[in-house]
Amino acid sequence: MKRRINFFKDYLTERFGHALYRIPIDLGLGCPHKNINNHGCIYCAEDGARAIHLQRVLDIREQVREGIKYVNNRYSDSQGNYIAYLQTYTNTYGNIDKLKSLYETVLSSANFTMLMLSTRPDCLNEEILEYISELNKSIETWVEIGVQTSNNRTLSMINRQHDFQSVINASAKLNLAGVKSSAHIMIGLPGETMSDYIQTVNDVCSLGFTGIKLHNTLILKNSYLGKLFNTSSVITPDSVEIKGIFSIPKFNEYEYIDLLIKLLRIIPEDKVIMRLTADAEEKNILFPKWHIPKPKILETLFSIMEERNLAQGDSVGQKIESDDSFLKIKTSDSSFTFYNPLFKENYHSTSGGLSEALYKFVSPSNLPKRLAIKRELTLLDVGFGLGYNALTALNEINKLGGTVRITSLELDESSLKLAQSLFQTSSCEYKILESLRKQNRYSDTRSSIELILGDARTASLPSTIKFDLIYLDAFSTQKNSELWTYDFIRGLSSLLYADGAIITYSASFAVRGAFIRCGMFVGTTEPFGRKNGGTIASFNKEIIESPLSEKDMNIILKSTAGTPYRDTSLKSSNNEILVRHEKLIRKLRLKGIPKWYK
Repeated sequence: MKRRINFFKDYLTERFGHALYRIPIDLGLGCPHKNINNHGCIYCAEDGARAIHLQRVLDIREQVREGIKYVNNRYSDSQGNYIAYLQTYTNTYGNIDKLKSLYETVLSSANFTMLMLSTRPDCLNEEILEYISELNKSIETWVEIGVQTSNNRTLSMINRQHDFQSVINASAKLNLAGVKSSAHIMIGLPGETMSDYIQTVNDVCSLGFTGIKLHNTLILKNSYLGKLFNTSSVITPDSVEIKGIFSIPKFNEYEYIDLLIKLLRIIPEDKVIMRLTADAEEKNILFPKWHIPKPKILETLFSIMEERNLAQGDSVGQKIESDDSFLKIKTSDSSFTFYNPLFKENYHSTSGGLSEALYKFVSPSNLPKRLAIKRELTLLDVGFGLGYNALTALNEINKLGGTVRITSLELDESSLKLAQSLFQTSSCEYKILESLRKQNRYSDTRSSIELILGDARTASLPSTIKFDLIYLDAFSTQKNSELWTYDFIRGLSSLLYADGAIITYSASFAVRGAFIRCGMFVGTTEPFGRKNGGTIASFNKEIIESPLSEKDMNIILKSTAGTPYRDTSLKSSNNEILVRHEKLIRKLRLKGIPKWYK
């Protein structure tokens, strides 16, 4: 398989024949920029990015022993393969005699193969450069420079107290001394956009750095930025606004993956990539609150680059074009979903795209029982998306010997093209999707699908048609509230047969509250991919096998948590609906209705 990214571990394997493992060490030097009258860089926490196992005060030799113990317990091939990693704060801050003593203590504490040290670009005087150069003759030594950005305006805003010329000078000095260096770049600093990230990467790559570390900006507790976030921030869909000071760009995991891919493609393939994501204890992160673990982020990034045949350095010197391409993501059942950049969510769960269709929609439909009563069913599919729900239902009903007439509603015609890309051209699914793309209709001797494009709220449905089943599969209530309002759900409920059912993945109390206020009986469906199950609603109580608990009913009816979204005109935007809902909640709270029922 082609190597898509030139990672540090690849460099180590080629250089030493095996992996090496970092042993983080805190020399206790602090930072020249951080003192009692100065909070230092606004993103820096009080511990200066100290490793987790160093939260206790330990002398250097104890730190090394603790670090080696941790690494040996985690990695079976780590014995004797260590990097002394001086990560915390500024590791060239101090007089040369003190630094020599500390470094020598570190290197005599274990049989280290490599030395890495982090520092500021303005903290490399001639004495320390000479000493590092001498060390490099006996042990490979790397210096990690905190660059963050090449934008001087941003450097001033984040209180770095140096400009980019300092980085240029530091890189030149280290090259002259024959010492390898890496640049630490932060993505998502205040006021920056994609053009700033591109400029910084290009500027850094033009210098003599061997390695590059990229990671997203975290707002941490016990940092000055964290204090501003807690006291003066407003979170909007696209940013975190620190009132009267600056704006911090907001992106989720998939947007960050897309951004990383673009940047990796303009980094020359000989540059060593040291890291791609930030690390911090979850309890210390104020923002962003991502839910996808680091390994899964990297796995998704690799999968997308492999799928698109992309690689580090394949666009060096080329202009990065802005595109709205959908990220294709492999899910746990080996089927695929796509990330929708408009709604900023995936079409299907990463726990399994096809499995979600089966377990959250088709299985709760109780098709064998329904087909035992009538051999032809009608299904309204709200949110065709990639077609998984409709295609899975069609397949299951055919296997059971029944027939089905499906009416699918879809806002975005381009989702059909995405859906087709997931199937072989010779497959039945591909042919069905092709017919829907060309004619908005598919039919065979037994079943049919009719596709209606546009806003589901204004879809023109035959006045005579009723449905046995309605699948409500819109994006989440915060992204696509237009299809989760009481008013829209009431319209859907009027299309049901008496023993019909509306089925959805959503477990939202506000959505369940809408069903209840439409006079429907409401229950839960089996969980898939998460703790909570979905929802089933019907006017026939016998259809509901697992009714809502008494506690859930009280939450819905006796607190504001179950207050439905409203859109009486069926024309409001997502933001208008959400703002209206917030105002209604505030009014209800003033009337004494609790936020939650305990």
